[in-house]
Amino acid sequence: MDENYLLEKVIVKIEKDEEDFQEDQSIFNYEDYNFGEEYPVDIDDIKIEEPVQIIRSKKYECDFCKHKFSHKNALLVHINKHMTTKYRCEFCSKSYITKEGLTRHTARHTGDMPYECEICASKFVIRSTYDNHMRIHNGEKPFACNVCSSKFRDKCHLVVHQRIHSGDKPYACHICSVKFRHNSSLKTHIRIHTGERPFGCEKCSATFRNSSSLRSHKQVHTEGISQKSKKRKEKGKRYSCEICSYKFRENYSLKVHIRSHTGERPYACQVCSSKFKDKFGLTRHMKTHQKKYKEHNL
Repeated sequence: MDENYLLEKVIVKIEKDEEDFQEDQSIFNYEDYNFGEEYPVDIDDIKIEEPVQIIRSKKYECDFCKHKFSHKNALLVHINKHMTTKYRCEFCSKSYITKEGLTRHTARHTGDMPYECEICASKFVIRSTYDNHMRIHNGEKPFACNVCSSKFRDKCHLVVHQRIHSGDKPYACHICSVKFRHNSSLKTHIRIHTGERPFGCEKCSATFRNSSSLRSHKQVHTEGISQKSKKRKEKGKRYSCEICSYKFRENYSLKVHIRSHTGERPYACQVCSSKFKDKFGLTRHMKTHQKKYKEHNL
């Protein structure tokens, strides 16, 4: 750390939307924090090691638990977990800033899940999670997009959907600067750089960057689908995706497929600015405007 850094404390402020999509959560658990509040961190109690000059390494280590982070801000927010004891678990040493965070955690010890679905018997700790689940059964989708009228069960999915229209891609790769709408897409993309393949097949030594590729691979071991039949199916598919290994017969099909990984949508609607990864998607979308126009003029 710079010897000229004389501030006695750092203020860490959580800016993330409280209702952000679950899979878009960062490396630390946002449910443990009151969003928008500021938390003081005493610099004297923090040890931040000098960054290792290796791309992709987790450069910052917590002096309390040795957990490592890629970004300094992530470390500072993490440290607050060790320094805040507002809600402490009676079963272990973990503590939480919000009561809801403690409630979710305590359920892991007690198994107490008071909200049970009468239809499928699924159980939940928090009422809001239960309410979202019930919409799967009743088909209710109260959150509508004001651009294309698509509807969703919860606000989280609506927020993610609206990035299609706005073009907002808040998650950028720190290595090559490619941007994504979802944090999960960014994580999968980064594995191209790191070479990480965390999804392993239980029946053979094959490994994959994402779960969907693993699921596709498992069909090889499924009864009735042999390696031989798989080879016949893939015969003539010369173009392989370097991200998920999916194969195509035509280079154009591969290019369109890769856009599902990169988030690129080069075909834009001139009416509402919605964007699509291929011309077919745009053509299908334009029919919704034609239908609305006809209904309006009846």
